[in-house]
Amino acid sequence: MKLRHRFGLAMICVLAISVMFQPALAKEKIESITDLPVRTYPTDVAPSEMLQDEALMDALRTTVRSDVEAILDKYEIDDDATMKRFYGVLSSIALFEGRNEDARDYWEMVRELEDKESAKLMIGLNGASLIAARDAGEPGSDSYNDAYARTYMSLVEALPWDVVQDAVQG
Repeated sequence: MKLRHRFGLAMICVLAISVMFQPALAKEKIESITDLPVRTYPTDVAPSEMLQDEALMDALRTTVRSDVEAILDKYEIDDDATMKRFYGVLSSIALFEGRNEDARDYWEMVRELEDKESAKLMIGLNGASLIAARDAGEPGSDSYNDAYARTYMSLVEALPWDVVQDAVQG
């Protein structure tokens, strides 16, 4: 191989390696939710009507999910409360859409950011109960309601009362 070709090949390798190991573009650092752009979702439909319109709710969920994910991709948010809020929104959307594992993953992300032990232990109780209820029957049916209540009670009873008492009674 000629020296010129070897040099060219070496330069391509160096360039490829530098691109592979180049740190991701730095995200804009945010310290509070007030530093983020405000998002609004205007509608001409009353909220009570919107809740009854599956297509409108699907569109709203898709838009909100996209906006939250875009914010998380663009910004480095150094505020646990804001991150918990965003992960909470994403977990609710995932739960509604039947993406149960995604919802559980978001609950775990919130749990990792939570300082209070009682709050950590209680994250996801309602969602886990809803998942069990869905598996048992149609919403509103006796099997659904029974599975929800049974699961919720079981999860709450398993918690250390001395740690969660104030949160449960509050």
